[in-house]
Amino acid sequence: MKKLLVEPESDKWQELVKCVSYSRLVEDNNISDIIGNGSCKTDIHLNNLEFKGDLHLDNLVFPKLSLSGVTANRIYIKNLSVESLEIRLLECDSIHFIDLKANNLYVRHMDTKDFDIGLSNIKSLCIFNVKSKDTSIKLKENKTIDIRDIECVTFDLSSNELQMDKLVVCNLDVKNAHFDLPHIINNFELYGYIEGNCSFWENSSNDKSRPDAVFMRWCILKIQISCNFLGDFQLHNFITHNFNLSYSNTKHGSIDFNGVTPFSASSLLRITSNKLYNNKFYACDFKGFGDKKSMVSENSFNSSLSHGTTWPSYGKYDESYHLNFNEYLNGKKYYYESLSNMCDLSGDSFGKYAYQKEAKNTEIESIKHNSNFSFVDYLPLILSKIFSKYNTSWLIALVWIVLFNFSYFIYLNFSLHDLITAFNPVHRLESLNFLSDSQPVDSKFYFVNFIMRIINSFLVFKFIKSFRKYY
Repeated sequence: MKKLLVEPESDKWQELVKCVSYSRLVEDNNISDIIGNGSCKTDIHLNNLEFKGDLHLDNLVFPKLSLSGVTANRIYIKNLSVESLEIRLLECDSIHFIDLKANNLYVRHMDTKDFDIGLSNIKSLCIFNVKSKDTSIKLKENKTIDIRDIECVTFDLSSNELQMDKLVVCNLDVKNAHFDLPHIINNFELYGYIEGNCSFWENSSNDKSRPDAVFMRWCILKIQISCNFLGDFQLHNFITHNFNLSYSNTKHGSIDFNGVTPFSASSLLRITSNKLYNNKFYACDFKGFGDKKSMVSENSFNSSLSHGTTWPSYGKYDESYHLNFNEYLNGKKYYYESLSNMCDLSGDSFGKYAYQKEAKNTEIESIKHNSNFSFVDYLPLILSKIFSKYNTSWLIALVWIVLFNFSYFIYLNFSLHDLITAFNPVHRLESLNFLSDSQPVDSKFYFVNFIMRIINSFLVFKFIKSFRKYY
């Protein structure tokens, strides 16, 4: 089927540009029933047309407009009011929508250098298989957006709507993408792949008329992320009721979650990926999600960072999920070690030692449950727990130091000089006044002194070790 070549100088072109208001079908060599009143109740179909120049569709009102197989230099669709606008197989240097009013805009298979929608009211926007150098979409009114298989250098989407029902992004091949979105989104889905840098923000910070707008939280009631991210990805400062991460990010590019908090104590969190590389979790309250149904699996958080983020406790043993109790304990220990390592990499020492403590508690539980129970493995862990909470509490270590040495002082009736001297694990016996008295010394003193040297050495080490989390 050949395209009809419409010359700019022809009468047919002039009539079409002036007022395209009614046409049952325009295809092949037929342009029919062009009426010039600017408004009608019949659909318009422009099929297989090659315009030698620019195509303007201005100030028109009708139920449905469809462009299929149309070629033009530039296309301008201005002040158009339609129920539905469908665009397929379009080839042009640029396409511009200005002040478009439509319940549905559907764009598929389009190749252009510049794709621009300026301040339009589009309730449902679907864009599939579009290639362009620059894509800019600015919406005044919008309820659903579905964007799939987009290839461009820069992609920018902003919406002035306060609430959106659904946002779907799939297979976004861009160098830089930015989404400036409504304050509330009921359903947010990311899947397929996102290649290039991508950031999502809540647009209230741009509202100059509201002085408190910059402090408002973005609300996403349901978010599902199952993408492979090949570039840098940012998702900041939002409240959510259902947060689900199920992607495996094994390639380059970092994923930055900042300020994620639950909508309520019954909110659901699920992080079920096998590998989560190059993630950043800053100031997120994952522990605030409901414990009963939430789940964070024993992921591999290689090269990931966690700073100021609280993570939920590892779930309870589930026979339907775990092969046996030993497998459950190994997964629990790996989970807390991964969290501790993320905190360590980001410099969050408080988080590091808190999750390290949980990992050590799990290790003790694992040793006790193991049929090949070894007291040699158990003793160092239990002593570290008792005397310093696994090197996390210098105060507990200090209390034990004071308690042991004060008991030593009372038991042997030391002087203050002897107490200070004996506190040094490598002190000389001759330096003690206790031994210089003429009274005979009980042989048990030498044994007690030897034990106290070991205890003081151990406790001083624990005391110093516990201070490391502050440096």
